[in-house]
Amino acid sequence: MKKIILILMVIGIFHHQSISQELSLDKILDKFYKENAIDKLQKVKTIVMTGTITRNDLMPYKTTKMRPDKIRIDFELADLEAVQAYNGQIGWSTAPWTGNPKPVQMNEDAAGGMKIRADFDGILYKWKEKGHQASLIGKDTINGIEVFKIQILKKAGGKEYYFIGCKDFLLHKQLGTRMVRGQEVDMESFFRDYRKIEGIWFAYTNETKMGGQPYSVVEYEKIELNPPVDEKIFEMPK
Repeated sequence: MKKIILILMVIGIFHHQSISQELSLDKILDKFYKENAIDKLQKVKTIVMTGTITRNDLMPYKTTKMRPDKIRIDFELADLEAVQAYNGQIGWSTAPWTGNPKPVQMNEDAAGGMKIRADFDGILYKWKEKGHQASLIGKDTINGIEVFKIQILKKAGGKEYYFIGCKDFLLHKQLGTRMVRGQEVDMESFFRDYRKIEGIWFAYTNETKMGGQPYSVVEYEKIELNPPVDEKIFEMPK
């Protein structure tokens, strides 16, 4: 009887150690950085991603990024060309369907979201140096894939959740919130159709839901690394 108890205790200890090791935030992120070839990504200075966005209709969509903190998104809505951009200091956008074709500066919340999207290496890389707080919440399942759930308390305020595959260590979902008509609404982004470019994984499909309802689907057809990009395109026209 004593031997059985001892064996069960030993099994319990190893099981506890295994779970603790598996749920170590640092180890999960280390594998996440390695799988996503963060060392190669840091040598990339510009990225241009072209494809389509579906919001009721299928329309052209283009994302241009430049290190360290610049991003520009060109898209069409109701056959009208629009822009969302962040130049490293301010965010700005155009919304011609409102009747005003002129560029306007984004509010602090929207600009903060663009700044995070402009981060080449992602919010999870060197999160301490960036002033964020990260914690491992546990596990979840996304479309049948077991994932680690990581919470980020952002330096500027607010929180987001990132869901990393337990086996492939790729990002499968991002969960945050957005203010819509004065109310906080969940914004979910799902990433799939991963393909490697020069050893770096990129998700070619990004599906977004707002308040649990389908919002948009972005499907990239071409992704270019280090193409020539004019830095002026990120500046707000005067």
